[in-house]
Amino acid sequence: IIMNLYSLFINGETEMIAANTNIQALRFYCGATGFDIRDSDFSDDDTIEDFPKEKWAETMVLNTDYDENDPEDKKEWSIAEMMEGLTEPEMISSTIE
Repeated sequence: IIMNLYSLFINGETEMIAANTNIQALRFYCGATGFDIRDSDFSDDDTIEDFPKEKWAETMVLNTDYDENDPEDKKEWSIAEMMEGLTEPEMISSTIE
């Protein structure tokens, strides 16, 4: 089963989360960041959107932990590469806008 990818636009950040459903993505995000959905930390501008599979191969993510001494490491990974083999929710990337 290939997981879905969701873009969460929350408090000026874009979080890309692999999950089976948007609810699972929100639960994972809240658990990973301490964001409390019950405390109304959301603003009216926050959204969650499905990130289309058609864009996975062309969308690159900067590897902030790049190790030039590791021959298997890369400076950038495509989302398609990062999604390969995932079976549990995972934070794929985070950016500040």
